[in-house]
Amino acid sequence: MKLNFPQDHFFHDTPVEWIYAWGRLGTEFFHFAEFSLRVGPLRERATHWSLHNKESHYFEELADDFNYLKYGVVYIPKGNSFSIDSKHFFLKMFPNSEPMVHRATPERNYYSIPSLYADGIIYAGQEEVKSDVWMDHEFTNYNKFSDWDWVGVKLDCGVYIMVHNSETDKSCSMQFNDKMDNPEFRLEEKELFIDSFGIHFFLEPIVEEKIFRPKFGIPYSEVPFNVVNNGKVIGHGMRERTYHHREEIIDG
Repeated sequence: MKLNFPQDHFFHDTPVEWIYAWGRLGTEFFHFAEFSLRVGPLRERATHWSLHNKESHYFEELADDFNYLKYGVVYIPKGNSFSIDSKHFFLKMFPNSEPMVHRATPERNYYSIPSLYADGIIYAGQEEVKSDVWMDHEFTNYNKFSDWDWVGVKLDCGVYIMVHNSETDKSCSMQFNDKMDNPEFRLEEKELFIDSFGIHFFLEPIVEEKIFRPKFGIPYSEVPFNVVNNGKVIGHGMRERTYHHREEIIDG
């Protein structure tokens, strides 16, 4: 099966679908996610977004087919662009790299655009910002998910790395100059190893890991990080981990 762009940037009529984006906004990091879940004849939707600073602000909006989301992810097909509009910031994004297709099957379709050039504004103070945004998109008929540990890395040299580690799925994608490889990896605490490329990075958190308990979905955490090698910062990234089966960690 092959994904078709820009058609597959649109939302689909699958039981589960989500779009996830993160990047820098000035001195802060942001994340934005829109989830869609079909329940019987209805489709439940939710957006979660965060501004990661010392307080790691988190926001959530819920809706269904009869109460549309006001602050959603909007695709503009004529311009081959995306926009994100929330209560706190607006971004318009244009792809700056080819999609990384991680999976394309009748059951699950998952890809990333690791670099989108973005212009926008933070409404508080009317601050104009520019950003290099990472976007993930999955639409799937598969609705049984285990806990996962997801890492997105942008190296200053132009290499993009996506690592997904769960009980049912373990994958790594590396992209450079629009060429992609799928090497073996090890993700141990705050270290990432990709031995076939001689890679050993430290994922150094920029702010303290923040655990969220959304009404729609399962508990998860996010933390933006710097990529450190031999004592030097050579990139940055975002890490997301779920805590569905690890409530003792959340409450401990």
